[in-house]
Amino acid sequence: IHTMRHGPQPDGTVALGSLELLPEAMRDGKQLDLLGYVKQAAVSTQAPAVAKLPDIQNVDLVLMNPPFTNKGKRNTKWTPEVAAKAREREAMIKAAALKYDPFAGSVIESNSIRTYFTPLVDALIAKNLGALATIIPTTAFAGTSGRPERSFLASRFHIDLVVTSHDPKRPNFSENTDIHESLLICRRAAHHTDRPTAFIALNRMPNSPDEVTAWLDAALQQGPHPCHRIYEWPHERIASGDWTPALYYDGRLAADNDEPAFGSAWTPFLPNKLVADPDETMRAWCAYLNSTAGVLSYLHRRAQTLSYCRYRPAQLHTIPLPDPAKCDLTPLVSAYDSLQHLKMESWPTMTTCPVRSALDRATADVLAIDPALLTDWRSRIAREPTISQQAGATDGASD
Repeated sequence: IHTMRHGPQPDGTVALGSLELLPEAMRDGKQLDLLGYVKQAAVSTQAPAVAKLPDIQNVDLVLMNPPFTNKGKRNTKWTPEVAAKAREREAMIKAAALKYDPFAGSVIESNSIRTYFTPLVDALIAKNLGALATIIPTTAFAGTSGRPERSFLASRFHIDLVVTSHDPKRPNFSENTDIHESLLICRRAAHHTDRPTAFIALNRMPNSPDEVTAWLDAALQQGPHPCHRIYEWPHERIASGDWTPALYYDGRLAADNDEPAFGSAWTPFLPNKLVADPDETMRAWCAYLNSTAGVLSYLHRRAQTLSYCRYRPAQLHTIPLPDPAKCDLTPLVSAYDSLQHLKMESWPTMTTCPVRSALDRATADVLAIDPALLTDWRSRIAREPTISQQAGATDGASD
């Protein structure tokens, strides 16, 4: 067991634990000079000061559960001076990664210490047959901010399995957290890189070692099991950074994404001055965003947790809207005018909501799609465990 020093050191420097391995794992001379890296600062506190690090390249398997702490909550147990030195050290390590491997370095978000571990494991793991199993916040699989990391992982590994708990009572693999988590299992992509990725959605977390063993046997064979559903996702979508099946118990909802479902009749949010009739367009967009298609767009962009949804402004700005230059928005405008004073049912009971049904008919008319498609989506969304707060179906289906 090798313990990495973390925190203020006797010589006045600050060490960052496992992250100190990153420049060493990327060793080719340049990184050590760039960081002014001193091996003695990273060795075990029980080891002599002159001890050398073990061989940390060509590792066969890495298992990890990196910390998810954001920038505002990191280093708070130290003095402001030590915390400032820790931030400087983080910046130096990020600079080293960018210099050595710009693609690897680009996945590091200063706000999330977890993202530093992604280029680290890539540098550690053997290039031909190595494998990785790690815990990741499920919402890291959605949104634009995490796309560089997803694309990077897909380029360096084959993404074999993504396991997500949709158990309303136990949505995580870690202790002392309330965020939704997923288990990512991947291996070097030396062969069979076009194979699809299996997304496994747990309707409940196994409760004993025996249950885990039985579930794992079924999962590895991608066979049916009362605890899960399996949904396969094309390699092309994984490579592009689209990993949205992790967000859903019913993986088919991920396929009902924005542009693939509706084509090109979309626009980003437009300032009033660029719209011919701003008031009419805003009314139409309001109706659309409350339709099932709009709800699905929101669900694709959840942040932090899948239940009790939160959203980042940058994510909301990416929601596509029907383009008034390509669509006749009149049905949505009429729906808004006739329904604006009526109460809508919440998402868990949206299946039987007459207002949402009327909005869906108007949306289907504008987008020239079958209204039954939106009715089906509405039903499946309402049954999602993160929406209904009820356990998912135990049919062991593979989609």
